[in-house]
Amino acid sequence: MARIVKPGGIVTVIDLQSHNEEWMREELADAWLGFDESTLERWFKKASLKPIRWLEGLPPIGEDGKTTARAKLKSFIYYGRKERNSSK
Repeated sequence: MARIVKPGGIVTVIDLQSHNEEWMREELADAWLGFDESTLERWFKKASLKPIRWLEGLPPIGEDGKTTARAKLKSFIYYGRKERNSSK
């Protein structure tokens, strides 16, 4: 994403925060069990993106309007901006 975004553009990642729900590897073919803010910050900086913001989301809600009992997961939204003077 960092390679193709225009200088001054924003890259957004939406995913799950780090968790230990191993069943997701088998049933959903997840290779990663979520991500933490420090990992995203490190990756964004390495890709010449300036980290802007980490927003924590809420756990999934079932059809009954309650938090799903199977997994207590939280999502996140992470933003980073490609510097205008970046050559990457």
